[in-house]
Amino acid sequence: MNLTIEDLKFATPKSSAKYNCIELSQSTTSKITLIGDNLLRADGNGILGNVWFEGSGNLTIYGGETWSDTVNQSGILGNVIFNNTGDVEIIGGNGAQGTPGWVGTSSSKNGSDGGRGFTGGPAVIGDIEITNNCTGTIKLTAGTGGTGGNGGDGYYGTSTTNGGYGGSGGTGGNGGIAVIGNLVCFGNCNVTITGGKGGNGGRGGDAGQYGPLTGGTGGNAASGGIGIKGNVVVKSHANLTISGGESGSPGWGGSNSYYYGGMANRGYNCGEGGLGQKGNIFIYDSAVVTILGGNGYYNHASGAGALEGNVEMYGFSTLTCKGGSAPTSSNSVERRNGTAGGKGGFAIYGDVTLYDLSTLIAIGGDGGKGESVSSSSYTPGNGGDGGDAIFGNVEIYGVVRLSAIPGAGGKKGNGGTGGRDGYAGFSVKCYTEPRIISGYINADFYDSIGKAIRPTNGKQPVYKTKLQLTIDNLPLANSMIIIENENINPYQAFTDDEGAAWVYLPQSEGYVVYHENYYSETGYIWNSDTNIKILDLIPGSGSGGESSAYTITDLIVTDQNGHNLDSINGLSSFVAEVNVTKNLYREGKDYLMIALFDDQNRLITFTYMKILIKVGESTEFGSLIIVPQNAQAAKVKAFVWDGLSNMQPLSNTLEL
Repeated sequence: MNLTIEDLKFATPKSSAKYNCIELSQSTTSKITLIGDNLLRADGNGILGNVWFEGSGNLTIYGGETWSDTVNQSGILGNVIFNNTGDVEIIGGNGAQGTPGWVGTSSSKNGSDGGRGFTGGPAVIGDIEITNNCTGTIKLTAGTGGTGGNGGDGYYGTSTTNGGYGGSGGTGGNGGIAVIGNLVCFGNCNVTITGGKGGNGGRGGDAGQYGPLTGGTGGNAASGGIGIKGNVVVKSHANLTISGGESGSPGWGGSNSYYYGGMANRGYNCGEGGLGQKGNIFIYDSAVVTILGGNGYYNHASGAGALEGNVEMYGFSTLTCKGGSAPTSSNSVERRNGTAGGKGGFAIYGDVTLYDLSTLIAIGGDGGKGESVSSSSYTPGNGGDGGDAIFGNVEIYGVVRLSAIPGAGGKKGNGGTGGRDGYAGFSVKCYTEPRIISGYINADFYDSIGKAIRPTNGKQPVYKTKLQLTIDNLPLANSMIIIENENINPYQAFTDDEGAAWVYLPQSEGYVVYHENYYSETGYIWNSDTNIKILDLIPGSGSGGESSAYTITDLIVTDQNGHNLDSINGLSSFVAEVNVTKNLYREGKDYLMIALFDDQNRLITFTYMKILIKVGESTEFGSLIIVPQNAQAAKVKAFVWDGLSNMQPLSNTLEL
């Protein structure tokens, strides 16, 4: 079946039966061409069946309200291929509110408890592919969990007859899972996937006014929903953000009887944030991915983990994972000890494999503040512990960037006696000894029970060292460096925005840091992880003594019609041409690299050409450069490397 929809506004009628806006084949894939602005508001699923989207139009889909935790109303129930160029937003149905409790009567005085709220619906149940042609924005959001039903009020009573207790509020429904299925994402698209917010607890019922009676306790808060439950593959400059849902808020307690006054207890359980992704992720080709665990919302709610699964990353891809944080403020309680603050979520719980030129930033969530107490007779709540950055093995191949920052522990509650602040999480907990021979590695390593592990380079132990580098007293930001010593193979790394490089080196003297035609000696590297070297590089022979193997001249940039350009700012494409002269004999082929950088000197993308010329010969090389969508290219650089694995500089660098 093939459909074309143009400026369609369609809503199914409200009914006890659940209707779908569009029903397609569930055994084959149907094509829908989008024209104009389209809106589908379902009483059931927005679309039932497998669908391929085409066209330049926009589409918004709302799934129907969910009344069952086993049959959730989704935006799309089926596999989806996005091949369109417009914007699409798909929202799962919100969970229905729990059933309210019955009001007490003269024969059955106590109010009954409210029912649990229902779970929010998914945006998509099925596998998703986003093609290279898809250039719009895609937002997939799960439904919010339903609020718990309010507790029934107690029987009011009379001057001669006591009333009844209020019923407890119902627990909120969990936030929905945004995507249940696998995701393959290509192209220059922007994709956002968000788990549903947890439902709030219902209000407790009021007590009757005659008699020493208590109102019902408020309902517990529910947890946020998972962003995506499935494996993810991201390629070709795609930009993907996955977030777990925030937890809900517990319900207020009902009013007590006239004789007690005040309010009954607010709901105690505060839920926790939703996991960002449950599944493995593979990232390639300059793709940028962010995964966030859901935050805890109220009092002692915990933050959730960002990614529960394994990670593989390749060439110029970037992944940022951040565990959800617990609240930094909490209640003050009377006549009891305080409850500990919520825990911060982990960033990654799984094994990590990093290949050349990939960047991983893993940040554990911060722990929350413990409850405060009003009397010295009670103990304030401990601060919540921070989340780990990575819990799993880490394998590093080539020049990568890894930062693993644990979450901070929360503060203990105020007042009272005793209590403690929460403990910080761990940087990396792993089961095997890390092997580090290159890369920017800002991480510390521990075994599964928190005992420190010493990394090696395969032959000897290595120690964490911070190099703070400048040239002419200006930070050497986002630049390749090479560290040499007679006892190791050349160690390669990139600096960060501040000109710092965190590296792991054996205890030794005689290290020299090179960047192009600049160098500096480091001084002695000790057998501890507290080495800090502040170095200003000076002109010298260049890295490895081979920087003069080639000379690059005449970097010229033109448009595709051959007109010379003085700047690449604002361009979507251009042609770069250089002249390369070979000065020294070398076997085999080397690589001419043409790389794009932004105004902060951060690498955006690159292209390369194999060069094979004789000593003394000069040859012109040129290439069409495509600037990735949403990137702001500020400069282009040309240089020669010996390959994509060693990345040994063999020439000067020209820049425009």
